[in-house]
Amino acid sequence: MHYRIIDSISDVLATQMRQWNLTGNPFISPEFLRNLENHECVTAQTGWQPHHIELLDDDRSVAFMPLYLKSNSYGEYVFDWSWANAYHQHGISYYPKLITAIPFTPSNGPRVLHHADYPLNSLIPALYHVVQEVSQQVSASGWHLLFTNEQQQQPWHEFDNLITRHDCQFHWHNKNYESFDDFLAALKSRKRKQIRKERAALKQKNIQFQRLIGNQIEPEHMKAFYKFYQLTYQRHGHVGYLNPEFFEQLRQQMSEHILLIRALDDDECIASALCLFDKSTLYGRYWGCQKAVDGLHFETCYYQGIEFCIEQNLSRYDPGTQGEHKISRGFEPTQTCSFHQINHPEFARAIERFCQEEKELMATHMGSLVQQQPFNANSS
Repeated sequence: MHYRIIDSISDVLATQMRQWNLTGNPFISPEFLRNLENHECVTAQTGWQPHHIELLDDDRSVAFMPLYLKSNSYGEYVFDWSWANAYHQHGISYYPKLITAIPFTPSNGPRVLHHADYPLNSLIPALYHVVQEVSQQVSASGWHLLFTNEQQQQPWHEFDNLITRHDCQFHWHNKNYESFDDFLAALKSRKRKQIRKERAALKQKNIQFQRLIGNQIEPEHMKAFYKFYQLTYQRHGHVGYLNPEFFEQLRQQMSEHILLIRALDDDECIASALCLFDKSTLYGRYWGCQKAVDGLHFETCYYQGIEFCIEQNLSRYDPGTQGEHKISRGFEPTQTCSFHQINHPEFARAIERFCQEEKELMATHMGSLVQQQPFNANSS
């Protein structure tokens, strides 16, 4: 078995990736990854230089794993700035580093696509060996595997020098709800009344909502969304990682995976959220608004998505990173996992101790969050 390092995904490999992507996860699709490349969202200049791994058995392509050479830590959402600062204080370079992740996407999912004839457990050692070779070739400080889903985590635990790091997100789970009211019935009375009050307040202001999918999404809808997306970043003094060309190509190539939520005030769009979805999960990714309205964020980013999941019989809603305020709205604390290989022996030991302490604190914190869940005792 041998490998190729590729800086762009060929049409031939793209066809194979679609066949291997059994869950239909939108982020590891060739359309999403090539879109990032084609519109220069991932380049050496942005700190995301593609070094993808294609694994071959003779001339047969059998696996793909995204890999990037990073010159910063932006757009990762597993925060290691303190590690980089510690390296700098000791006169050691933390960058470049290697990372297997979906750029700008803090969402659990598969990080390896592979041919059905080749079990994942048999491919992981080969991929790990490739990472070691590439790491030496580019003088990387280490390798980081971010937001791999539970189904693909176990093989990586077999490598002793991979440090495990845990974090917490908040996901909504569809417990066979037949309607939004059915979901509300599973909540404690006070939380149920709070959500109904928030939704009623928007209706009283005559703010209405659209949920658009597929060919319902027009170019002007995406342009309006992009304006709001940039406003979100501008309020914090930043510029969004993704450009309008990226979103328009996303609309053209992946509309069957897109849910675009629009808030309308007298037919004027005042807020919008863009989600993606696959066979089982809705992923909340980007949002913005042009004016502040009480409850607008909760409705656009949470309640509309929950209604969509119930209508489409999706089992889970992953609305993105952070936000303990999601708990009272039915989102449950969910552990995420990343793996880190640190090549410097002394820093590896220090970072492993840090991650172990962090893991213990996170376990305690998640335990307390579970106690805050708004569900009735008899709801499952």
